[in-house]
Amino acid sequence: RAQIKVGNAVYQGFLLLLVPHFLLLPPCKKCLSPPALILRLPHGLQPAHRIQAQLDIMSYFIQSENFTPEWLSTFLVALSDGVECIRKNYYKETNILITQVESVVSAGILMPEFKKAGEWLNEGTAKITEQVESQFLDDGVHVELTPGYHIEAVYACNKLYNMAQVNNKVGYFPTNYVSLLKKAARFVMDITYPDYSFDNFNDTGASSWTKSVLLGNFRRYMAMFPDDKEIEWMATEGKQGEQPKELIQLYKDGGYYMLRSKWAPDAIMMVLKNNKLLGRVSPSLWIIFLFSA
Repeated sequence: RAQIKVGNAVYQGFLLLLVPHFLLLPPCKKCLSPPALILRLPHGLQPAHRIQAQLDIMSYFIQSENFTPEWLSTFLVALSDGVECIRKNYYKETNILITQVESVVSAGILMPEFKKAGEWLNEGTAKITEQVESQFLDDGVHVELTPGYHIEAVYACNKLYNMAQVNNKVGYFPTNYVSLLKKAARFVMDITYPDYSFDNFNDTGASSWTKSVLLGNFRRYMAMFPDDKEIEWMATEGKQGEQPKELIQLYKDGGYYMLRSKWAPDAIMMVLKNNKLLGRVSPSLWIIFLFSA
């Protein structure tokens, strides 16, 4: 991005020096699906994030004179190896699996020149549809019971659908795909404090979820569900839409209960967290009261 902005090829040089080392590191060269979780960690998020980074980087440098045919071949071989590494090491029903599938589908849509692009797209869209249906509980809360992972999961699922729309691939998704995320989007709205923040629930790093970040997600939800005037109200800080009326929200499956005095910046809000399910990063049988005033 710096190269595009300032027009200085030195940034390309840095990239071409660093990326080969990055591409040759494990785990892409060792994909034996070890059974132990601690051994599987390098085979989960790392390859998935690499694929997403490679797809992003390529659009910035493909026109560079330094992006030679030899370098392009190295780059594409590494990308294909990375996708295959992901496919050999799928996780089971966690936000990590959604991230893995996000990378596989993205590669299938954006790199149709690959011989296996059709396989990636078919397999990935089938898996992401399965996960939308299975990773969110009946009340819309993500199965790991962690708002941070919850938001990321909704974002990834919606991102793939939008990407498919732009690239005329939406037929790979069921017609009710977006509507399946409606309750999940509403949960984020209900658990957000009046000042557009929330607490460190389970494995959530609350400091990362600033007001601007949360507003960005609410604007995405507004685009997903244009008929929901309450989400629109939340996304525009009350400038548009309709002010929500319900002051009590019950998410019994996920174990989150919210009570607020009103929907306004000066409202008093309480969250009762009682996750009855034992999630990967959520201790069960803990009853926690949290207040915002």
